[in-house]
Amino acid sequence: MKALHTSKYYEISFDKSKSLIMHKALPATLDMSDEDFKQEMLLFAEMCETYTPTRDLVNLVNMKYSIAPKMQEWVNTEVFPKFMNIIDRMALVMPSGIFEVVALKQTMEEEIAQNFYQKYFDNEEQALEWVME
Repeated sequence: MKALHTSKYYEISFDKSKSLIMHKALPATLDMSDEDFKQEMLLFAEMCETYTPTRDLVNLVNMKYSIAPKMQEWVNTEVFPKFMNIIDRMALVMPSGIFEVVALKQTMEEEIAQNFYQKYFDNEEQALEWVME
């Protein structure tokens, strides 16, 4: 697994042999602004365009930033289109907070997000097993 990006909000790594990109939220997302979120999402999309992974494991267990409706729409119009023809399978390991879960699921239920074959998980091990099928 090759580390591609580390910030106080996210870690992104890539395994070329598995065509797998991993995107992990960190606890500091609690203090993340909308602008920080946009920058991180655009960087992730750029990495997808550069490395062309077919699988994405998104670990959101420590996600503390709640994605507001305007940000949900922005992700679906500005970010997902950049890699919707690259990533085939997306496994999401969900946080335990109800507000974060609702916001994340709403984001993934938007029209463009429906292009991804996606599934939600409680732990990374199960998510990795599924995304590698």
